[in-house]
Amino acid sequence: MKTKTQILLLLLLVSMISCTPSGTFTQNGPSLGGRLSAIVASPTDPNILVVASPGGGIWRTTNNGRTWAMPNNYALADFTVLSLEWDKIRPTRLYASTQSDLYASIDLGDTWTNLTGSGGYPAKLM
Repeated sequence: MKTKTQILLLLLLVSMISCTPSGTFTQNGPSLGGRLSAIVASPTDPNILVVASPGGGIWRTTNNGRTWAMPNNYALADFTVLSLEWDKIRPTRLYASTQSDLYASIDLGDTWTNLTGSGGYPAKLM
């Protein structure tokens, strides 16, 4: 699984840097560069990528990397996102784990639901 993530990271980094005819490189990724902790491609739309950064929150592109935006991230209490994963049963549901909690979003990160409660303890049943 770690090798798969590393390959995806390498492919994303290669796609974010394009070589021009003069031999120079241009950046195509998010304007705030930094370390990425997770990269996931949408299982339903090949133009959607979502990335996470430790301390930088969630970023997404809906046009195959031409532009990047930070979603609203409403209710995401910790911007140190360690991993992202799509739900295998509901492919529009995105999970994000932080150092203490697990979150779910059905709108590409605009709003989040805390699934574990504060400090990693399970949330009460709804």
